[in-house]
Amino acid sequence: MGLDTRKPLEYRRRFIIEDLPKPVLRNNSHWQIFDRNIYSTTLRIRSIRIPETGNWTRNLEKCLVKNLNGYEKSSLFKIELSDSEYKFFERPEQPEIRKNRYFGKVNEASVEFDVFLGKLKGLTTATVYYEKPEGENNVGLDGVIEEITGNSLFLGINLAELRFEDLPARLKKNKGE
Repeated sequence: MGLDTRKPLEYRRRFIIEDLPKPVLRNNSHWQIFDRNIYSTTLRIRSIRIPETGNWTRNLEKCLVKNLNGYEKSSLFKIELSDSEYKFFERPEQPEIRKNRYFGKVNEASVEFDVFLGKLKGLTTATVYYEKPEGENNVGLDGVIEEITGNSLFLGINLAELRFEDLPARLKKNKGE
């Protein structure tokens, strides 16, 4: 799977989209992701399962996100955990975010498509990655509903507390409408 301990700084823009764009299909190769954020910290426990192989990877992660002129600059630090280390950090009482992640390219930019499950079922997002913040302004994604770059509501710790039905009202509240 190639998970490393530190992902380089990346610039990204994030969007709510209607559904996976063609040619990406739900039965394509994907990762199953299970996130639990550790309360009062910027840490999360992430489990990733690869359905084709049944292999699991479990990480303790810290993601730093900074808003920068219409982009998010992110840096991810992670430590792969053994089963016993994972059990030590796991907090079943904390809300879990479950999603399937698909990978693709749009206009030569790498894109991660997340289809949320559980209480967030119905939410599909796209994260477009750029090497520099001068990335293409017209992303070229089909079915964009709203850009959520820089919207803290969509950070894991905040999103974990919500249901899909809560999102329209919370989006309006965030915009001050």
